Amino acid sequence: MYRIDFVDMSNYAAILHSLRLEDGLDNVTLSGEKIAGSDYFAREPRRLEFTCIADDWLTEHIFDGNNEQIRYISNYEVRLYRNGFLDFHGIIDTSFCSNDIRSRTMRFTCYDKLRLLVKFSDLKMLYALANGYSPGYCFGYFAQNIEDRIANMMPVHWTQSFINYPLEINVEGVEVLKINWKEIIEKFGDVPPQSGSFGFKTTSYGIRLVLVLYRSIYDADSGKWSAKVYASGWRFYNTICPFLDDKNIIDLETKPFYSADSLNEYLNILLQNFIGPVPLTETTSEGQYVTTFDATNDINLDNCPDFKSVSFTGNAIPKKLFPKGFYDSENKQTEMLPVLKTALFLHNLTIVSSASGDLWLKRKDLSEGTAIVINEKDIIDFEEKRKDTEIIDTDILNILMGDTQLLQDILKEYYEGHLSYKWELNVTIDDLSKYDIQLFNTIIIKEKQYRVNELKKDSFRDEYEIVAWRTNV
Repeated sequence: MYRIDFVDMSNYAAILHSLRLEDGLDNVTLSGEKIAGSDYFAREPRRLEFTCIADDWLTEHIFDGNNEQIRYISNYEVRLYRNGFLDFHGIIDTSFCSNDIRSRTMRFTCYDKLRLLVKFSDLKMLYALANGYSPGYCFGYFAQNIEDRIANMMPVHWTQSFINYPLEINVEGVEVLKINWKEIIEKFGDVPPQSGSFGFKTTSYGIRLVLVLYRSIYDADSGKWSAKVYASGWRFYNTICPFLDDKNIIDLETKPFYSADSLNEYLNILLQNFIGPVPLTETTSEGQYVTTFDATNDINLDNCPDFKSVSFTGNAIPKKLFPKGFYDSENKQTEMLPVLKTALFLHNLTIVSSASGDLWLKRKDLSEGTAIVINEKDIIDFEEKRKDTEIIDTDILNILMGDTQLLQDILKEYYEGHLSYKWELNVTIDDLSKYDIQLFNTIIIKEKQYRVNELKKDSFRDEYEIVAWRTNV
């Protein structure tokens, strides 16, 4: 029924050694497949455990310590076959293997390659792309960094067609930035600024709101010109997460100049990051940003509003991520696993491992394949109940650039609605050969549809053990 192959992936998956039941292979246990919950990484990867009689090849190549890499990763990988069909491909974690010399029994623990993301959870990277990072890029760069350190390959699949990316949560006219406007005007004292320029600029790192206020000052005694200037800018990273660029705030009174032309020449150099066409509305691929600055009325100290704001209409979920570390001018590397978790959370994605060992990004809420009708005669156990509401922790978004509070609130509301009011099915189905049920499949039982979220095959009992959510509520 079972066969275990030890393979060398660096040599075209050459089979180096095999174990069968007649060779002493025993206690074969393969954990089920599961779509992760809202935490997205709280679960263990799929785990294969088995025992066998010690032989010379295993002693020499697994338990001598010379054929493993850093972090207890064996040079060799394993494949599990059930009735001639590949059921699992993964790595050997030697830190969980044992060799009982007295009984000549060896115990193995193997994991799918999701385990490598946990093994290398301390890896960091400088996220600095001008256009940000899609979920696939976050996944692909992490896998690439792992492959740079070990001989094992990390086959990952993350193209848009596979994951139906991006998630869309459309909002209309939400306030994404509130500016203490009167406090800024009061910086000029009793005499307000003479002129102001406000609006949006598109830069290589996304959209930016800029403002410039100034007042010219002429000293009749000296015949010199100076100016009181305030300029500032906010970047909108991750679509609706504003970031005040503290290092780019100008709040000063200039040195005196002998002519107004010389002063203006100086101001043009000083304000080169702010001046230029700045419309009060800007449209991007995510949506539209709008502000309502009034260059005449808003600089009147007596009549100016206490606050000005920027509103956004469109998809609040960023297609590309901008993690902290580089864009805030800290030039620091950021841990890759939290960034990947954030990408999964933003787009309701999970990572699953196929039987061949490939890792796939997939949308958690989408079904795959043709719906499978289950004959009621094949149902051994059946229990349907309300699913417990999960507690949504959005703090992981704090790894992103900008003020993420609004984004957290939007996602929390989305997931609370998405994860509530679900009927959960626990069902045991007879006959593995009759049905080809996979994770993400839709099954139909008693004319109700359910999407498979957890799946375990019990070969000894010839049964499926399934947890699924009802989809036609």
